[in-house]
Amino acid sequence: MQRIWMRADECADASEKRKQDAIQRGDTTETTPWIRRTGWDRCLAGCDRSDLLEVIAEPEENDKKQHDVAEENEEEWNGKSGVMLRMEAVRSEVGQQRFTPLRPYQEATSIARHCRPWQQMLMFFVRTQRLHDWHSPVYRFNRRQKTAFEAMIEAVSKEARYGGGETKSEEEESEDEGSHHAGDDEAASGSSRLRFCVELTNQTIHNQEYDMAMVCATAFLGMHAQHGFRDPESYPPILSSIIKVARFMIVQQAEEIDQPAEDDSQYS
Repeated sequence: MQRIWMRADECADASEKRKQDAIQRGDTTETTPWIRRTGWDRCLAGCDRSDLLEVIAEPEENDKKQHDVAEENEEEWNGKSGVMLRMEAVRSEVGQQRFTPLRPYQEATSIARHCRPWQQMLMFFVRTQRLHDWHSPVYRFNRRQKTAFEAMIEAVSKEARYGGGETKSEEEESEDEGSHHAGDDEAASGSSRLRFCVELTNQTIHNQEYDMAMVCATAFLGMHAQHGFRDPESYPPILSSIIKVARFMIVQQAEEIDQPAEDDSQYS
């Protein structure tokens, strides 16, 4: 009998925890002018906080790799793009006159910190597009975003397979013969991620803003790990990082588009 009561207490505690973790729409303890403006409680209503935090949790084994990538990006951005291109990228309105070009982050730790929101949004999309047995918010990719997302998944999967030591089939080797070089899969994976991120920003709001994939993802970043949501002081720096890194992505895409073909003797 004692075991039954203990089991009942455990079930009651678990039920109470799920109730506390569940985000409620219009919760009086959460609803403030700021939350009413952001609409995060409406977007995430019914979702379990622990599930949402797990969606954007970083795999521990990737920590070292991401730090190395940050250092590589630091070297790549220092002096890579021309001043005129970075001057265009820093504008927030057409025809706006700016006198300071887009400036890169100078330290690897700073790069990693400011890139973190974009990494979390990518994890959000990958994990919510997979089949899952927990409640997640509803969003929609437009046609370009869906195409870019599928291309990204294909490129990243290919990089993961062959980068991990898996050998190619005879058919794949035949297709790549004479044209495949070391690092091609990694380059294709990076290019596909860049294209998808750029497409996320290339969307017009029509009816409900949280139908937009990127806006829905930013709602995740407004959550606190323990309870409630971020306030007007702690959230804008995250939004600022998203915007600035997006500008870098536009510059990077412009650089890639402007690169000459192998048979070109000079830039156009």
